[in-house]
Amino acid sequence: MQIKIAGIVAVATCASSVLVSQAQAGAVFHSPTSYKSFTNSPWASENNDVTVEDFEDGELNAPGLSADAGIVRAPSLYTDSVDLDDGLLDGFGQDGFSYLSTDGAAGITFTFDGTVDRGALEFPTIAGLVWTDGNWASMVTFEAWDAQGDSLGLVQYVIGDENDGTGQTDEDRFLGVEFDGGISAIRISTEFGGIEVDHVQFGTQPVPAPAALSLLGVAGLVCRRRRRRA
Repeated sequence: MQIKIAGIVAVATCASSVLVSQAQAGAVFHSPTSYKSFTNSPWASENNDVTVEDFEDGELNAPGLSADAGIVRAPSLYTDSVDLDDGLLDGFGQDGFSYLSTDGAAGITFTFDGTVDRGALEFPTIAGLVWTDGNWASMVTFEAWDAQGDSLGLVQYVIGDENDGTGQTDEDRFLGVEFDGGISAIRISTEFGGIEVDHVQFGTQPVPAPAALSLLGVAGLVCRRRRRRA
């Protein structure tokens, strides 16, 4: 099911959560969905112009992308890369690279520099990432900002059904946002512990963003407008 949130409030209940949402008109948030490779991205279409930073060269160096915290994590027993990044779809991400911050509460903000087209600065209209690991008992928050630095809204949810940080990929989840007016930054954070992500992706699509906010799999969500702090 998909719902567009345009300055309204929606409430839904399930066995363990209450869902309340409000977002800037036209902003489309995708709920967490299982992710094993880029083919699982909602933007995995040849019609879309998408850059994917998978960190497999050991660096964060995609043009136009920067982060305010975190480091690239090399292959190790505890690395949780996207499953297929090592060439094998085997349920483990230990042999790939990921991006890690040990301060999940502060989070990681990925900023898009934008490109100059005909004298105007243009930002991506689609942006997202893959949550690969974190404390299983902690609420995760994903927020995005428009070209003017105003919040497009945020989603909060609990994902992860295990307390084992040795590279399992079954609980890896994609989350992202679409906004035709341009996206200048996205942030992921958690209540406590560290956080690990992969496949930061951004770009444009030739058709208008779907009038949708997918709610499947969301354990809890809260959206509000606020201005991004420097």
